[in-house]
Amino acid sequence: MNIKPTERQVLAQRCGVQDAYLYQVLTGRREASPELCVLIERESSKRITRQMLRPNDWARIWPELAESIASS
Repeated sequence: MNIKPTERQVLAQRCGVQDAYLYQVLTGRREASPELCVLIERESSKRITRQMLRPNDWARIWPELAESIASS
């Protein structure tokens, strides 16, 4: 995900997590909780989506998103 360090720091603060942890989440080194994924998506104005953060299981966690994409 292409996000500048200064933007990431602001996003981390808005999400209530450490910048280093958010960096690990965004680079795939750590897996964010479903709750944090929703928060990151909201606070980033959907520049970073739940699907990006949880590519392997997002449809299982948020089936309503999978259904809305399928019906589009």
